[in-house]
Amino acid sequence: MNIPILHILLADDDEDDSHLFKEAIYSIDATCQLTIVNNGEKAVNYFKETLNLPDFIFLDINMPKMNGIEALKSIKEIHPSNDLHVIMLSTAMSDKMVELSYRYGAGMYIQKPTNFNDLVDYLNYCLHDFKNTTIQKGFVLNEKFKNSSSI
Repeated sequence: MNIPILHILLADDDEDDSHLFKEAIYSIDATCQLTIVNNGEKAVNYFKETLNLPDFIFLDINMPKMNGIEALKSIKEIHPSNDLHVIMLSTAMSDKMVELSYRYGAGMYIQKPTNFNDLVDYLNYCLHDFKNTTIQKGFVLNEKFKNSSSI
């Protein structure tokens, strides 16, 4: 029996955050295929050039050349269906960025956690439960974790 390998695209310009993300993802699923790009423009170009869509796309909001919101809009123009699982990442919790992420079709918004274990918990939730969650329910993942005693 072949178990499908998860394909994840991360767009983040911060090398430390990308490294931490990589460590967290591989601690959850060591077999996944992780592609990392360092700006939104490269994320959009990757998306245009690939034949196989990633299972999950994680977009940092604050990046050079093209920020995460602009990349999200471009990606959704290329592939407008709801089968893309796009998760927005940011160091800040901004109502405006949350609203724009939701408006342009992201499935979830995560304020980057400050410790590794929280990151693992968040990513584990994304990889295993996100596809079964409606967009409006728990859009800001941090709030879901804060308001729930057990995940």
